[in-house]
Amino acid sequence: MTTYNLTTAANNADLIFEAAKRLKAAKTRLGNKGDKELEAREEVRKLQEEAHAVTGKMVNNHDMSDCRDLADIQRDLKAANNRLDKAIEKAHEDKAAMQEALDELTTFLEGNQAQEAA
Repeated sequence: MTTYNLTTAANNADLIFEAAKRLKAAKTRLGNKGDKELEAREEVRKLQEEAHAVTGKMVNNHDMSDCRDLADIQRDLKAANNRLDKAIEKAHEDKAAMQEALDELTTFLEGNQAQEAA
């Protein structure tokens, strides 16, 4: 278990608090983005299944009167993939922000060696 210097932590209390707030905010955003990512993945999966069903009917010359146009499905699928990509990218950004805040928090708890040497 890591032991921290109480004086160093007390001197950096405001910085520690701010880093902890950023860490919590990034964690909250990541949770929200995770939900959006799951929703986007589900939407992509459903559209892929719909496109597969329509394509199967086309190939087998089955009645397609109850099907949406394949071009419309593909357009929707492209948009859904873009939303998924964006959700994944934002989740990575939030993970990076969490790591940065955690690194700062640890640095402030341990005390910045350069500041102590000065």
